[in-house]
Amino acid sequence: MSEQLSYNPEVLQFFIEDAAALWDSWWAQRQESTPDEYYIAQLKQRLKPNIKGVRLLREYAWEELEGLLDSSHGGEYFVGCMLSLEPFDFNRFKQIVDAGIESYIFWHALLDALTWSPSPEVKQLCSRMVTSGKPAHAALGYCALMAMDIQPSLSWNELIKAAQKQNNEVAVRGLCEYCSADATPTLVTMLDQMEMGEKAIVLERLVKLGVPAASLPLGQFVYEPGPYRERLLKIVFRNLDADSADHLMRVLQSKPEPIRSCLIAVGAAKRRDLLPWVLQQMENLEHARIAGWAVEQILGIDLMELGWLNQSESLDEEWLNSPVDADLNWPDVELVRGGVIDYI
Repeated sequence: MSEQLSYNPEVLQFFIEDAAALWDSWWAQRQESTPDEYYIAQLKQRLKPNIKGVRLLREYAWEELEGLLDSSHGGEYFVGCMLSLEPFDFNRFKQIVDAGIESYIFWHALLDALTWSPSPEVKQLCSRMVTSGKPAHAALGYCALMAMDIQPSLSWNELIKAAQKQNNEVAVRGLCEYCSADATPTLVTMLDQMEMGEKAIVLERLVKLGVPAASLPLGQFVYEPGPYRERLLKIVFRNLDADSADHLMRVLQSKPEPIRSCLIAVGAAKRRDLLPWVLQQMENLEHARIAGWAVEQILGIDLMELGWLNQSESLDEEWLNSPVDADLNWPDVELVRGGVIDYI
Protein backbone atom coordinates (compact mmCIF):
# COMPACT_ATOMS: atom_id res chain seq x y z
CA MET A 1 0.00 0.00 0.00
CA SER A 2 1.39 3.42 -0.95
CA GLU A 3 2.32 5.80 1.84
CA GLN A 4 -0.26 8.53 2.48
CA LEU A 5 -0.75 11.55 4.68
CA SER A 6 -4.05 12.77 6.07
CA TYR A 7 -4.96 15.92 4.19
CA ASN A 8 -4.35 19.10 6.11
CA PRO A 9 -4.37 22.36 4.08
CA GLU A 10 -1.85 24.02 6.39
CA VAL A 11 0.56 21.10 6.16
CA LEU A 12 0.30 21.03 2.37
CA GLN A 13 0.82 24.79 2.16
CA PHE A 14 3.91 24.47 4.35
CA PHE A 15 5.42 21.74 2.16
CA ILE A 16 4.83 23.69 -1.05
CA GLU A 17 5.93 27.10 0.21
CA ASP A 18 8.99 25.75 2.01
CA ALA A 19 10.06 23.69 -1.02
CA ALA A 20 9.57 26.68 -3.34
CA ALA A 21 11.51 29.00 -1.02
CA LEU A 22 14.35 26.50 -0.74
CA TRP A 23 14.58 26.22 -4.53
CA ASP A 24 14.61 30.03 -4.78
CA SER A 25 17.55 30.12 -2.36
CA TRP A 26 19.24 27.26 -4.23
CA TRP A 27 18.93 29.16 -7.49
CA ALA A 28 20.09 32.47 -5.98
CA GLN A 29 23.18 30.91 -4.41
CA ARG A 30 24.23 29.35 -7.71
CA GLN A 31 24.13 32.80 -9.34
CA GLU A 32 26.53 34.29 -6.79
CA SER A 33 29.98 35.25 -8.05
CA THR A 34 31.46 32.93 -5.40
CA PRO A 35 28.81 30.26 -4.66
CA ASP A 36 28.93 28.51 -1.29
CA GLU A 37 29.05 24.87 -2.42
CA TYR A 38 28.37 23.50 1.07
CA TYR A 39 25.29 25.71 1.46
CA ILE A 40 24.07 24.68 -2.01
CA ALA A 41 24.32 21.00 -1.04
CA GLN A 42 22.49 21.66 2.24
CA LEU A 43 19.64 23.44 0.44
CA LYS A 44 19.23 20.51 -1.91
CA GLN A 45 19.13 18.07 1.01
CA ARG A 46 16.50 20.18 2.78
CA LEU A 47 14.35 20.15 -0.34
CA LYS A 48 13.93 16.37 -0.33
CA PRO A 49 11.50 15.92 2.60
CA ASN A 50 9.36 18.81 1.38
CA ILE A 51 9.06 17.33 -2.11
CA LYS A 52 8.15 13.99 -0.54
CA GLY A 53 5.46 15.71 1.51
CA VAL A 54 3.96 17.38 -1.57
CA ARG A 55 3.94 14.08 -3.44
CA LEU A 56 2.15 12.34 -0.58
CA LEU A 57 -0.60 14.97 -0.88
CA ARG A 58 -0.52 15.17 -4.68
CA GLU A 59 -4.29 14.73 -4.94
CA TYR A 60 -4.73 18.19 -3.40
CA ALA A 61 -1.47 19.85 -4.41
CA TRP A 62 -2.25 20.90 -8.00
CA GLU A 63 -5.00 23.34 -7.09
CA GLU A 64 -2.78 24.90 -4.42
CA LEU A 65 0.13 25.21 -6.85
CA GLU A 66 -1.90 26.75 -9.65
CA GLY A 67 -2.88 29.59 -7.35
CA LEU A 68 0.78 30.35 -6.61
CA LEU A 69 2.30 30.34 -10.10
CA ASP A 70 1.36 33.93 -10.96
CA SER A 71 3.43 35.25 -8.04
CA SER A 72 6.21 32.65 -8.30
CA HIS A 73 9.92 33.48 -8.26
CA GLY A 74 10.60 30.04 -9.76
CA GLY A 75 10.32 27.57 -6.90
CA GLU A 76 6.67 26.73 -7.53
CA TYR A 77 7.55 25.69 -11.09
CA PHE A 78 10.20 23.35 -9.72
CA VAL A 79 7.69 21.83 -7.29
CA GLY A 80 5.02 21.49 -9.98
CA CYS A 81 7.38 19.82 -12.43
CA MET A 82 8.61 17.42 -9.74
CA LEU A 83 5.00 16.54 -8.96
CA SER A 84 4.25 15.81 -12.62
CA LEU A 85 7.19 13.45 -13.08
CA GLU A 86 6.63 10.80 -10.40
CA PRO A 87 4.37 9.16 -11.38
CA PHE A 88 4.53 10.75 -14.81
CA ASP A 89 1.46 12.78 -15.73
CA PHE A 90 1.90 14.10 -19.28
CA ASN A 91 -0.98 16.58 -19.15
CA ARG A 92 0.27 18.12 -15.91
CA PHE A 93 3.84 18.13 -17.19
CA LYS A 94 2.83 19.90 -20.41
CA GLN A 95 0.78 22.40 -18.43
CA ILE A 96 3.64 23.36 -16.11
CA VAL A 97 6.24 23.45 -18.90
CA ASP A 98 4.11 25.56 -21.24
CA ALA A 99 3.44 28.02 -18.41
CA GLY A 100 7.10 28.37 -17.40
CA ILE A 101 8.98 28.18 -20.67
CA GLU A 102 9.05 31.95 -21.38
CA SER A 103 11.15 32.97 -18.34
CA TYR A 104 14.72 31.76 -17.92
CA ILE A 105 14.41 31.36 -14.15
CA PHE A 106 11.21 29.33 -14.53
CA TRP A 107 12.81 27.39 -17.41
CA HIS A 108 15.75 26.55 -15.16
CA ALA A 109 13.39 25.44 -12.38
CA LEU A 110 11.95 22.95 -14.87
CA LEU A 111 15.47 21.86 -15.84
CA ASP A 112 16.39 21.24 -12.20
CA ALA A 113 13.28 19.11 -11.77
CA LEU A 114 14.10 17.02 -14.85
CA THR A 115 17.67 16.38 -13.70
CA TRP A 116 16.77 15.76 -10.03
CA SER A 117 15.74 12.12 -10.55
CA PRO A 118 16.87 10.96 -14.01
CA SER A 119 14.60 7.92 -14.36
CA PRO A 120 14.40 6.05 -17.69
CA GLU A 121 11.01 7.71 -18.29
CA VAL A 122 12.47 11.18 -17.75
CA LYS A 123 15.39 10.43 -20.07
CA GLN A 124 12.99 9.28 -22.80
CA LEU A 125 10.88 12.38 -22.25
CA CYS A 126 13.91 14.66 -22.62
CA SER A 127 15.00 12.83 -25.79
CA ARG A 128 11.58 13.49 -27.32
CA MET A 129 11.69 17.15 -26.29
CA VAL A 130 14.96 17.71 -28.15
CA THR A 131 13.13 17.23 -31.45
CA SER A 132 10.46 19.82 -30.63
CA GLY A 133 10.07 22.66 -33.10
CA LYS A 134 9.81 25.08 -30.17
CA PRO A 135 13.35 26.26 -29.28
CA ALA A 136 12.86 26.60 -25.50
CA HIS A 137 11.27 23.14 -25.28
CA ALA A 138 14.04 21.60 -27.38
CA ALA A 139 16.69 23.40 -25.33
CA LEU A 140 15.11 22.12 -22.12
CA GLY A 141 15.37 18.52 -23.31
CA TYR A 142 18.88 19.03 -24.67
CA CYS A 143 20.25 20.70 -21.53
CA ALA A 144 18.68 18.07 -19.28
CA LEU A 145 20.34 15.30 -21.28
CA MET A 146 23.69 17.13 -21.20
CA ALA A 147 23.39 17.48 -17.42
CA MET A 148 22.78 13.70 -17.28
CA ASP A 149 25.82 13.04 -19.54
CA ILE A 150 23.61 11.69 -22.33
CA GLN A 151 24.33 12.66 -25.94
CA PRO A 152 21.19 14.24 -27.50
CA SER A 153 20.03 13.23 -30.97
CA LEU A 154 20.41 16.77 -32.35
CA SER A 155 23.64 18.76 -32.21
CA TRP A 156 24.18 21.93 -30.23
CA ASN A 157 24.83 23.87 -33.42
CA GLU A 158 21.49 22.80 -34.92
CA LEU A 159 19.59 23.91 -31.82
CA ILE A 160 21.40 27.23 -31.31
CA LYS A 161 20.75 28.19 -34.95
CA ALA A 162 17.03 27.45 -34.54
CA ALA A 163 16.91 29.39 -31.26
CA GLN A 164 18.69 32.39 -32.80
CA LYS A 165 16.50 32.31 -35.89
CA GLN A 166 13.40 32.57 -33.72
CA ASN A 167 15.11 35.07 -31.40
CA ASN A 168 14.31 32.92 -28.37
CA GLU A 169 16.46 34.39 -25.59
CA VAL A 170 15.56 31.65 -23.07
CA ALA A 171 16.69 28.88 -25.41
CA VAL A 172 19.88 30.73 -26.41
CA ARG A 173 20.89 31.34 -22.81
CA GLY A 174 20.13 27.77 -21.74
CA LEU A 175 22.06 26.29 -24.66
CA CYS A 176 25.03 28.55 -23.96
CA GLU A 177 25.17 27.62 -20.29
CA TYR A 178 24.76 23.87 -20.95
CA CYS A 179 26.80 23.69 -24.15
CA SER A 180 28.83 20.79 -25.46
CA ALA A 181 32.55 21.03 -26.17
CA ASP A 182 31.91 21.25 -29.93
CA ALA A 183 30.14 24.56 -29.32
CA THR A 184 33.43 26.30 -28.51
CA PRO A 185 34.09 28.06 -31.86
CA THR A 186 30.58 29.50 -32.01
CA LEU A 187 30.50 30.46 -28.35
CA VAL A 188 33.81 32.30 -28.48
CA THR A 189 32.29 34.62 -31.10
CA MET A 190 29.24 35.15 -28.87
CA LEU A 191 31.04 35.83 -25.59
CA ASP A 192 31.56 39.55 -26.21
CA GLN A 193 27.79 40.00 -26.40
CA MET A 194 27.16 38.33 -23.04
CA GLU A 195 26.87 39.99 -19.68
CA MET A 196 29.71 39.30 -17.27
CA GLY A 197 27.82 36.75 -15.15
CA GLU A 198 26.60 34.71 -18.11
CA LYS A 199 30.04 34.84 -19.73
CA ALA A 200 31.62 33.51 -16.52
CA ILE A 201 29.15 30.60 -16.35
CA VAL A 202 29.72 29.71 -20.01
CA LEU A 203 33.50 29.76 -19.58
CA GLU A 204 33.13 27.64 -16.45
CA ARG A 205 31.10 25.12 -18.40
CA LEU A 206 33.69 24.94 -21.20
CA VAL A 207 36.55 24.38 -18.75
CA LYS A 208 34.59 21.58 -17.06
CA LEU A 209 34.05 19.98 -20.46
CA GLY A 210 37.80 19.79 -20.91
CA VAL A 211 38.33 22.70 -23.28
CA PRO A 212 41.96 23.85 -22.66
CA ALA A 213 42.02 27.00 -20.56
CA ALA A 214 44.69 28.48 -22.83
CA SER A 215 42.21 28.46 -25.74
CA LEU A 216 39.55 30.45 -23.86
CA PRO A 217 39.38 34.21 -23.19
CA LEU A 218 39.80 33.86 -19.42
CA GLY A 219 42.32 36.65 -18.86
CA GLN A 220 39.87 39.33 -17.72
CA PHE A 221 38.47 36.90 -15.16
CA VAL A 222 41.52 35.21 -13.66
CA TYR A 223 44.17 37.92 -13.91
CA GLU A 224 42.33 41.07 -12.85
CA PRO A 225 40.27 41.63 -9.65
CA GLY A 226 36.55 41.33 -10.29
CA PRO A 227 33.39 39.69 -8.96
CA TYR A 228 33.93 36.39 -10.81
CA ARG A 229 37.68 36.05 -10.40
CA GLU A 230 37.65 33.59 -7.51
CA ARG A 231 34.90 31.46 -9.08
CA LEU A 232 36.87 31.07 -12.31
CA LEU A 233 40.20 30.56 -10.53
CA LYS A 234 38.71 27.64 -8.61
CA ILE A 235 37.20 26.05 -11.71
CA VAL A 236 40.29 26.53 -13.87
CA PHE A 237 42.76 25.14 -11.34
CA ARG A 238 40.57 22.16 -10.52
CA ASN A 239 40.86 21.15 -14.15
CA LEU A 240 44.55 21.85 -14.93
CA ASP A 241 47.44 19.39 -15.00
CA ALA A 242 50.42 20.18 -12.76
CA ASP A 243 52.61 21.73 -15.48
CA SER A 244 49.85 24.01 -16.74
CA ALA A 245 48.96 24.99 -13.17
CA ASP A 246 52.61 25.87 -12.43
CA HIS A 247 52.78 28.06 -15.52
CA LEU A 248 49.56 29.89 -14.73
CA MET A 249 50.58 30.42 -11.09
CA ARG A 250 53.79 32.07 -12.26
CA VAL A 251 51.68 34.44 -14.35
CA LEU A 252 49.42 35.19 -11.37
CA GLN A 253 52.44 36.29 -9.36
CA SER A 254 52.86 39.25 -11.72
CA LYS A 255 49.19 40.24 -11.54
CA PRO A 256 47.17 42.13 -8.89
CA GLU A 257 46.60 40.39 -5.52
CA PRO A 258 49.21 37.69 -6.27
CA ILE A 259 49.20 36.00 -2.85
CA ARG A 260 45.42 35.75 -2.60
CA SER A 261 44.95 34.51 -6.16
CA CYS A 262 47.75 31.94 -5.75
CA LEU A 263 46.26 30.68 -2.48
CA ILE A 264 42.96 30.08 -4.27
CA ALA A 265 44.79 28.39 -7.14
CA VAL A 266 46.85 26.14 -4.84
CA GLY A 267 43.77 25.14 -2.86
CA ALA A 268 41.67 24.43 -5.94
CA ALA A 269 44.48 22.39 -7.48
CA LYS A 270 44.97 20.50 -4.17
CA ARG A 271 48.75 21.03 -4.31
CA ARG A 272 50.16 19.23 -1.27
CA ASP A 273 53.68 20.14 -2.35
CA LEU A 274 52.86 23.81 -1.74
CA LEU A 275 51.27 23.26 1.69
CA PRO A 276 54.29 24.75 3.56
CA TRP A 277 53.86 27.99 1.61
CA VAL A 278 50.13 28.04 2.40
CA LEU A 279 50.85 27.60 6.12
CA GLN A 280 53.33 30.45 5.95
CA GLN A 281 50.69 32.76 4.42
CA MET A 282 48.25 31.79 7.17
CA GLU A 283 50.31 33.81 9.62
CA ASN A 284 49.28 37.03 7.85
CA LEU A 285 45.84 38.21 9.02
CA GLU A 286 45.00 39.53 5.54
CA HIS A 287 45.34 36.04 4.06
CA ALA A 288 44.68 33.83 7.09
CA ARG A 289 41.12 32.82 6.24
CA ILE A 290 41.66 32.14 2.55
CA ALA A 291 44.82 30.19 3.47
CA GLY A 292 42.72 28.15 5.91
CA TRP A 293 40.30 27.44 3.06
CA ALA A 294 43.22 26.31 0.91
CA VAL A 295 44.38 23.90 3.63
CA GLU A 296 40.88 22.40 3.78
CA GLN A 297 40.84 21.88 0.02
CA ILE A 298 44.34 20.39 -0.15
CA LEU A 299 43.81 17.90 2.68
CA GLY A 300 40.05 17.34 2.38
CA ILE A 301 39.37 18.38 5.97
CA ASP A 302 37.07 20.78 7.85
CA LEU A 303 38.85 23.09 10.28
CA MET A 304 35.67 23.65 12.29
CA GLU A 305 35.02 19.92 12.74
CA LEU A 306 38.62 19.43 13.87
CA GLY A 307 38.44 22.36 16.30
CA TRP A 308 41.36 24.16 14.65
CA LEU A 309 39.75 27.62 14.72
CA ASN A 310 40.90 30.82 16.40
CA GLN A 311 38.02 32.00 18.60
CA SER A 312 39.77 35.10 19.90
CA GLU A 313 37.48 38.13 20.30
CA SER A 314 40.39 40.33 19.20
CA LEU A 315 39.67 39.19 15.63
CA ASP A 316 36.24 40.85 15.58
CA GLU A 317 37.65 44.22 14.54
CA GLU A 318 39.82 42.60 11.89
CA TRP A 319 36.71 40.81 10.56
CA LEU A 320 34.99 44.18 10.15
CA ASN A 321 38.01 45.63 8.39
CA SER A 322 38.27 42.69 5.96
CA PRO A 323 34.78 41.54 4.93
CA VAL A 324 35.99 39.81 1.75
CA ASP A 325 36.27 36.46 3.58
CA ALA A 326 33.42 37.02 6.02
CA ASP A 327 31.99 33.56 5.27
CA LEU A 328 35.28 31.83 6.15
CA ASN A 329 36.57 30.91 9.60
CA TRP A 330 39.74 32.14 11.27
CA PRO A 331 42.22 29.25 11.50
CA ASP A 332 44.34 28.76 14.61
CA VAL A 333 47.78 28.77 13.02
CA GLU A 334 49.51 26.70 15.71
CA LEU A 335 46.78 24.06 15.87
CA VAL A 336 46.74 23.76 12.08
CA ARG A 337 50.55 23.50 11.89
CA GLY A 338 50.61 20.82 14.54
CA GLY A 339 47.63 18.90 13.19
CA VAL A 340 48.37 18.71 9.49
CA ILE A 341 51.35 16.45 10.14
CA ASP A 342 48.91 13.56 10.54
CA TYR A 343 47.45 14.24 7.07
CA ILE A 344 50.67 14.52 5.09
